[in-house]
Amino acid sequence: MSRVKLEKEWLAAELRPEYEVAVDRALQERGMSTTRTERGLEIRGGSQMKMRALGGWLSRDSLLPRAGTLERTPAPHAGGLERISLHLEDGMGIAVMDHVMRKKYERILADVAVSVEGALRAHTTELTLAPAD
Repeated sequence: MSRVKLEKEWLAAELRPEYEVAVDRALQERGMSTTRTERGLEIRGGSQMKMRALGGWLSRDSLLPRAGTLERTPAPHAGGLERISLHLEDGMGIAVMDHVMRKKYERILADVAVSVEGALRAHTTELTLAPAD
């Protein structure tokens, strides 16, 4: 049961295939790993057990459990562009999240999104935020 979620979508022109490697490297720097799927990447990071042992307030950012996906799909009404969708969320499970932990997770997930966007920008000719449907 997640309480902090971040979703971001971009439209990309001519996204080169090696973007997955760049995203994987960017996420590794943030203590996360990826698994390739049919639609893109599954993202995981942190450890519930270590976070609970140390306490959320005292845990390093890289230990806080989080998960997400990065999916690549055709954008039918965008003239040949591809839609890249990032979904991230906390992975605390069943627990009480106070405002300090919420703010910590919001910052961490935003930092991950910036890292992913940077990796994508380096591997496409154009990357823009997708309009809301």
